[in-house]
Amino acid sequence: MEYFLAKIFGSTRIGFSIIGSDSAGNPVYVEDIRGSVERDIACHYLAILAYFDTLGAPSDQQFERRVSQWYDLTVPFKKQLFEMKKDEYLKYKSRDWENQQRLQGDLNR
Repeated sequence: MEYFLAKIFGSTRIGFSIIGSDSAGNPVYVEDIRGSVERDIACHYLAILAYFDTLGAPSDQQFERRVSQWYDLTVPFKKQLFEMKKDEYLKYKSRDWENQQRLQGDLNR
């Protein structure tokens, strides 16, 4: 069961807690479910920071600034949070935002 849960919840993800060091003296980070949970918490925390950092922006620019700010906040944590280059990420998030807006518009009709 633990193996199954690890596969579902990000067994390839590493967290932030250092649990030892390898033979070269490099830190070894927690993995499996705990690593995934630590990573998710960090992602949400950075999203909250980006949200508050962009509240003063004009409302029509807040989304773009928030996703860009979030990405920039993840840069120091490449080992844990890096998944794609910034331009790819911004395109992905823009498409996702447009789809959400379209679906919400459909629901409101």
